[in-house]
Amino acid sequence: MKRTFILLNCVFLLIFGLSSRCYAAADLSLGVKYQGDLYEQLGAELSLSHDLFFGRRLQFKGSFTTTRLSKWSLKHVLIKDEVLFTPSWHLYPGRAWDIYLPVEVGVVMFQLESPSLFSGIKNQSFVCRPGLGIQFRFVAGLGAYAEIGYNIIDFSASMPIVTTFGINYDFFE
Repeated sequence: MKRTFILLNCVFLLIFGLSSRCYAAADLSLGVKYQGDLYEQLGAELSLSHDLFFGRRLQFKGSFTTTRLSKWSLKHVLIKDEVLFTPSWHLYPGRAWDIYLPVEVGVVMFQLESPSLFSGIKNQSFVCRPGLGIQFRFVAGLGAYAEIGYNIIDFSASMPIVTTFGINYDFFE
C-alpha cells in the first residue's frame, strides 16, 4: 500500500520536475474536485500538461478526495479517502471546450466506525476507473470540467458509475 502511494507520488513529481524547466510550455493547474457516488466527496487536485506530452494531449492529475465533510451533516457516513493518479488524453487541447478520456488509478481507504453497519467492506482497495469528460476554459485561466467514470476493479463500497465535477485555475496560461 505505502509502496504504491510512494511510487505514484514519485512519478507525478518526476513529471512535474521535467516540465517546470520550461514555464511557457507548461500548464499547471490547481483545483477543487467534487465527486458523487454513494456519498459526496470533496477534495483537491493538481494537474499538469506540457507541450512535450504529445502537444498537450496528455495530461496528468493527482487528487485527494474524502467524505469526511459529509460526516457533519449525515449520521451514518462511511468515511472514505481516495488518492488518485489520473492520466487523461485530450481530443481538442487548447480550445475553449475539450473532450478527454481519463483513467483514474489509485487507492481508496475506509475508516469503518461501525463494522456491523458496513460489513463486507475492506479497509482499503485499489481503484481503476476509465471515463469520459468535458472541460471548459473560461477567461483568465479559470476552467471547469465534468466527467463520468466506471469502476472496473472493486465497487463494494461505491456505485459502479461515478460522476465528478471540478473547478481549476491554470497558473501558466
